[in-house]
Amino acid sequence: MKERHLLWAVGLLSLLVLVITLEHQIYDNNFYSVSEAVSLFAGDHPYRDFFEWGVPLQATLSYAGQVLTGHRLLGEFLGQWALILTGMVVSTHLAFRLSGSLAATAAAMLVAVVNLGVTPTVHGSKIFIYPCAILLMWRYLERPSAGRSAALGAFAAIAFLLRHDHGVYVGAGILLTLATAPLAAPDARKLSSLL
Repeated sequence: MKERHLLWAVGLLSLLVLVITLEHQIYDNNFYSVSEAVSLFAGDHPYRDFFEWGVPLQATLSYAGQVLTGHRLLGEFLGQWALILTGMVVSTHLAFRLSGSLAATAAAMLVAVVNLGVTPTVHGSKIFIYPCAILLMWRYLERPSAGRSAALGAFAAIAFLLRHDHGVYVGAGILLTLATAPLAAPDARKLSSLL
């Protein structure tokens, strides 16, 4: 079995768990950004016409999900599931990069996949943001470059817009990554890289 096959297997098993546990995934919290999407449909502007409490990108994604599915709650679940499935696949890739063992990665991810059955889908942004941020930071430490630095900055902005506290945590991790890069990679010691 290759890593690619394991990534597909984890993605499909995660989807299966989400489908099987759908009935138990319905909480009020799953739909907290739908109220902002409804305001956006009405032509209201965040901060001016309604209180936007720190999830502008989630509200926009919720709005897009509503448009794509004909104003049904299915759009909200599909958006949350897309984040969860992407996060699970990226986590699998990280586990394999860290362990180098398909068996160890499969065992660790089996626990994570089973855990999805009791994890409310509202946590999809967390399951997506942090593994992706770790992967980007790791890649930057492997080979610092202006392009990878820009990717880190863009991802910090996405994290902040998805949920402001995510942006703070990811931003702090990125600053730490940029500060420690000169210790990990000699190329990062140049003044241009530091800037």
